[in-house]
Amino acid sequence: MRPLLLLAGLGGLLYGIDTGIIAGALPLLATTAAVSWKLGPQQLSFVVAAVLLGSVLASLGTGALADLLGRKPVLVLAGALFSLSIPVIAMAGGYTALLLGRLLQGVSCGLIGVALPLYLAETLDPGRRGAGTAVFQLFLTAGLVAAALIGLHYAGAGPAGADRAWRAIFWACLAPGVLFTGAALALRESPRWPAPAAPRGPLLCRGHVRPFLLACAILACNQATGVNSVLAYGVTLLHRAGLPGTAANRGDLALKGVNLVMTGVAVLLVDRLGRRSLLLLGSAGACLALAAAGALFLGAESGWLTADRAHGWLVAGCLSAFMGAFAVGPGVCVWLALSELLPARIRANGMSAALLVNQLVATLIAAVFLPAVARHGYAAMLFAWAAGAAVYFLIVLAFLPETRGRTLEAIEADW
Repeated sequence: MRPLLLLAGLGGLLYGIDTGIIAGALPLLATTAAVSWKLGPQQLSFVVAAVLLGSVLASLGTGALADLLGRKPVLVLAGALFSLSIPVIAMAGGYTALLLGRLLQGVSCGLIGVALPLYLAETLDPGRRGAGTAVFQLFLTAGLVAAALIGLHYAGAGPAGADRAWRAIFWACLAPGVLFTGAALALRESPRWPAPAAPRGPLLCRGHVRPFLLACAILACNQATGVNSVLAYGVTLLHRAGLPGTAANRGDLALKGVNLVMTGVAVLLVDRLGRRSLLLLGSAGACLALAAAGALFLGAESGWLTADRAHGWLVAGCLSAFMGAFAVGPGVCVWLALSELLPARIRANGMSAALLVNQLVATLIAAVFLPAVARHGYAAMLFAWAAGAAVYFLIVLAFLPETRGRTLEAIEADW
């Protein structure tokens, strides 16, 4: 159990750093991009979205690769690609190298997002599967906090030091990649690979279509809440809300701190209250918090409120409430829904396809974020995310069965 928890923790840490490191680096990178590389908002949006696009590309083939080679080689590959991406980004001399490095990070993210929950689901016993998989999400949030702390440390760099600062932020992320690669090399292969009793089957055949479509819907809704964009653009959102300078970095750190604490709470609750209850609670809370943040931005954009420091901290409070609600439900339970719902014959390929849907939604949101808020304002984006959380709540309420404490084979028999 302990080696599995170590692997889950390191994998989550890597995934969290992968997702969150751009938030603190982006304002510094923007200085270099505007002055030295002559890049605009759309190119910077692509730099943010490149991780998500890389994850999409990886998701296309991770399931088949995990079935062909096994779960362990895919995890080793994920760690190696992340480790390679750091020098590519940190030594980038222009837009192309920067984009390539971010794409490599995204591919690593996609490989981990499929192969690690798959490995944990197939290896952990039913009574510990929830908490064990939740450790992945707990350390993912710890990775986000670590990324925010690194960003905060370098946030005071002026225009003259901006180029060196954003490169140093990425260099600080190399160690987790090396550690994860070493841990993956020490693994034993999953006991359910290969599984002669469960040959691969088509995703949309009778008995597979319902759990597959439900997994895709849940993963799409997870990103429709805008969580990845809140994490990636947290500093930018809080700057716009009225928090000046490093205060926005502190607010961003608070968001990720709440995310970490509430994920710890979810680890304790997921095998007690179950996946369905936490998803309902979390999606409802996320909807309300996003709507409140949207109302604050609407007030500032309409001239009813002033986007000053007090307004900025109110927005930070709403976004922290959103992160807390997301963490206690969707943040932890999405990985369980992904790995527990799917029958053995399609588990690897089904997880790959569902994560592809997840990352396509996240990529689309991240890629259009800066142009969309420039045209329509921040309130419109936040209200759209609140609507996504409301749809999430309704899907879980209507269609999701409870899987707590049940074997994968028993869950599959129900379908």
